Amino acid sequence: MNISHCLPHKITVLFTPIIILAAFSNLHAQDSVEFLNGASVQGVVREIRNDQREFDFQVQAGGRSYVRTYPFDKVHAVVRNGTRFVLTPKAGSSDTATGSDTSRDLGEREVQRIIEQAGNTPPDWFASTPLDYPKTLDLAWPLKPANDGWDNQRNMGQYLWDVIYPNPHRWRPGLRLVHFLLQQHQNQPALRERDQKTLADMYFKLLQDYPRAAYWFQQSGVRPGDPDAVILAECYWRIGSRKMAMEMLDSRTLPLQAVKLLGDLKETATAVRLAELYAQQGRPHEAY
Repeated sequence: MNISHCLPHKITVLFTPIIILAAFSNLHAQDSVEFLNGASVQGVVREIRNDQREFDFQVQAGGRSYVRTYPFDKVHAVVRNGTRFVLTPKAGSSDTATGSDTSRDLGEREVQRIIEQAGNTPPDWFASTPLDYPKTLDLAWPLKPANDGWDNQRNMGQYLWDVIYPNPHRWRPGLRLVHFLLQQHQNQPALRERDQKTLADMYFKLLQDYPRAAYWFQQSGVRPGDPDAVILAECYWRIGSRKMAMEMLDSRTLPLQAVKLLGDLKETATAVRLAELYAQQGRPHEAY
């Protein structure tokens, strides 16, 4: 099972991209939310809905408990157990996620240097992260596993979906495991490409490590027009090159997820046209 992306049907337009924001899990300590207007509130994050780009936050006030729902794009940052996740950088702020600086306009050579340096260097946490996984897990991870029902202790894709992605404390061990599987699959091109795209997806979605996400997408051979070109374009933009992002988006087939990044890239007319096309296809709630 390839969980990297489940993109909708494509339609014809001019460009492509996506913004996938941070994924958390249930937070049990005192957390805090920092809003774009400078206000902040303390409480506990209760539920995150990444597909809808929003999360529920529980606060105490007047002796009562309340749960509020906040969209990602209205929140500057979330602090969880002392770790700060930037969701929406403030205009002119240098406070961004790993490898992200949209205020710069770097040349292709410099962007590629950043990507290759990150991709060829293990993260600082890598050596100290144990290779920990259920002994029942099928490390062969075939592209089409046997249809034996749902078993997240045997099926690798289901293990990532159920156990790794929803739990922040498992993100690094999960990445360590996929790196290990990639080593095992070096002589199996189809599995190797799937592993590379999975690593890219995890570095992007879970850690917002844009250089390493870009590196693994490049290694997998992503080109303009591919579904994953959406996220690779996002990586280029976050690293510092709008030009490279737009080049990666130079395709006539666009998924719905392109709307948000097109807006961020100031391609407003194209973003609106794409949203309208999906709305005409009967998907207005997704488009807007």
